Amino acid sequence: MSKLDQSIRKDLHRFLNSLIYQEKAKVIVPPYQSEPGFWFGGGSLAQDEDGVIWLSGRYRNAGDSRTGLEKGQRGLECTIFRSGDDGKTFHKVRQWNKEALSYEHRVVSYEGTALNRQADGTWELFISSEKDIPYPDPFHPYQKPGTGVWTIDRMTGPSPDDLDPSTLAPVLSALDRPEYLHVKDP
Repeated sequence: MSKLDQSIRKDLHRFLNSLIYQEKAKVIVPPYQSEPGFWFGGGSLAQDEDGVIWLSGRYRNAGDSRTGLEKGQRGLECTIFRSGDDGKTFHKVRQWNKEALSYEHRVVSYEGTALNRQADGTWELFISSEKDIPYPDPFHPYQKPGTGVWTIDRMTGPSPDDLDPSTLAPVLSALDRPEYLHVKDP
């Protein structure tokens, strides 16, 4: 593989820095605490036919999945925000704590979400959640206390602010396919 010309590298570096220029960055959803390990993220944006911008994501509290949950709760809440002013402000319209989306197995943590408008005009939300599920054999000895298996579930509804948790169903799960043991971030 050939190296990039120095002038192209410089232009590329300047372009990439403009995309992630922290001094101009703006927090649109503040975390519950201004502490290390707390943030809102792991989501996606979608725009409807009326120009409303919808933001899905999850609040994260401090924690470290490498050691289990004794250091914090990590992915705390799955949330939908709405902006009717071209993204200047966002207002929370839906939220689900871990208990609200626990079916068959208890949700331990949330990770990524993906909000999508379907061809028929209805909406779907894909949610990556860690469930209180034991690792399959022969991986059981590697499971940390308080952790589980990651799955991706899907819920649907007529609009992002009217997604129906009763429609929640698995899309990818290690219960059926062990190779999905840690599938996440839809």
